[in-house]
Amino acid sequence: GAFLQASRRESDGQSILEGEVLSDLLAWLEFLGAVLPSKHACEDLDRLAGVVRDSQATGLSREEWNSALDNWYLDGLPPQAGKVPTAFWRQCNTYTCGLWTTFHMVLASQGGNTTQDPLLMIRRFVARFFGCKPCVQHFLEMFDSCSFGRCELSPSDQEGRAFWLWKAHNNVTLRVAKEQNQAGVKPWPSLPDCPACWRNGAEVPSAVRSYLQQSYWQDT
Repeated sequence: GAFLQASRRESDGQSILEGEVLSDLLAWLEFLGAVLPSKHACEDLDRLAGVVRDSQATGLSREEWNSALDNWYLDGLPPQAGKVPTAFWRQCNTYTCGLWTTFHMVLASQGGNTTQDPLLMIRRFVARFFGCKPCVQHFLEMFDSCSFGRCELSPSDQEGRAFWLWKAHNNVTLRVAKEQNQAGVKPWPSLPDCPACWRNGAEVPSAVRSYLQQSYWQDT
């Protein structure tokens, strides 16, 4: 639902999708199809990617793209989930929560069947398709400045990438809470939800990584 919302938001601003926008859209669809756990979801993503592939030379009009989304199911979710997703949330009740959930699933996949760096793919998606400009700016600044040791991660350290995204997510949550004068917002997961994740107020990386894996990944 969150991905479909993002796709519609991007197309709403342009009469035709072409060039780098179309290439980034295809790259994201192919990437998700390689890392998500559901075989059915991967097949559905490949079908949608086919629409984009067939339009690489000519471009894809907004009407054609929205028509494809209007007739596309994702792992059993109907097309309506991209228009009015609130009725279809399973764990979230906001667009941004759904998007973060997708990102965490991608990192929990441990790379899936792709050689692409998942963090770089997420950055590419956020830069191109996330509709909140201030949010994009903050995320890109955090990413590109190597915050939380991102640039020190080795190419094979998928667990480290999942941990980085978790730290980035908490940073965003706490920053937004401060901007909106929300009191009592604490890092996630809470101490009751994961007692092993915290020791004397500091995170326990191994426990957090285990919690993320259990929360966001299951072989299907």
